[in-house]
Amino acid sequence: MPPAHRSIRALLRGATADEHSALDRLISPLFLDGEAGYVRFLQAAAAAIVPLEKAAIASGVETVLPDWALRSRTAALMLDLAEFGMTVPSAGQAIAIDDEAFLFGILYVLEGSRLGARSLLAKLAAHPSAKARKANHYLSQGAGQRLWPSYLRCLETSKAAQRAPNRTVAGAKTAFAVFAEAQSAVFAEAQSRAGQPFPCGSIDA
Repeated sequence: MPPAHRSIRALLRGATADEHSALDRLISPLFLDGEAGYVRFLQAAAAAIVPLEKAAIASGVETVLPDWALRSRTAALMLDLAEFGMTVPSAGQAIAIDDEAFLFGILYVLEGSRLGARSLLAKLAAHPSAKARKANHYLSQGAGQRLWPSYLRCLETSKAAQRAPNRTVAGAKTAFAVFAEAQSAVFAEAQSRAGQPFPCGSIDA
């Protein structure tokens, strides 16, 4: 169990700080690359979120978050991609969620990404592409609802996460790795189409 004075949230934040920063560095440049960059952002988000949400559903996420239907963003991503005539990219390796503690780590990344979505939505509002500005379902999904605080309450009261915080950290790191892999794959495909070399990096940089 984590020390009594330290919350599971604080444990997760500290344990995944490097992964979080690395992912932010991958995402930020996309908003500086016009409409094509925004499409790549949506494709990468979908390539990560759709399989993660499928895995969460298969593991019984509605048992720990009864309002899951309000949280899922798969449909929102499909709407935004359809605006550009795109579909959700093919998922990579299937994700297995074997226990509740691990699930809460996955959810930490999924739900936490809403916080970054707020600032990205503000950037999108000033995007030069009207089509991009219209495709805001993903970034605005759940706006005005207290989804993050309610997730945190469930996290901190989860007996499974309290008993096995290492599993919760493992789940969060797995989710960050899925996001990073999706971002890298979309970048690689874009660079390949443009005939340019792909700049290699590392989530641990």
